[in-house]
Amino acid sequence: MTNNTKRASSDLARDDRILPTTKVALIIVVPFLALAFLILYFFPERTGDRFAWAIKPAMTALFISAGYLGGGYQFVRLIFGRKWHRYGMAFPPVMTFTVAMLAATLLHWDRGPTGGQIQSRPSRAIRCCREVRISPSARSASSRCSRR
Repeated sequence: MTNNTKRASSDLARDDRILPTTKVALIIVVPFLALAFLILYFFPERTGDRFAWAIKPAMTALFISAGYLGGGYQFVRLIFGRKWHRYGMAFPPVMTFTVAMLAATLLHWDRGPTGGQIQSRPSRAIRCCREVRISPSARSASSRCSRR
């Protein structure tokens, strides 16, 4: 290992701080996570009125609220933390939850309050992808999608 390589790797190892921009972003996000938790946990039967759209059954809303609570807890810990290595392991589960929520939103876009009418092309593509995934034959699904 050369002297420059040793210096570069030691500089990277020493920079274990949580950046102020990260903390500002988290301060902005945490209230939304808290609000989502409160709505889904305390009013699971009224998600159609208080959340993006109705989540049925109510138990599903409770499980989703737990994800929001866990993410909010980790983000609050990060806001007050100083060293990244103590909190970095929390991000894979938070990202997994976020990607799962995005996938559920996209797959059920047509069930939203607008019925998928705001952006008809993405909604159609999502519907076609769902049919290909569910359908036993990709050929029959693609022919159904092309007729719509």
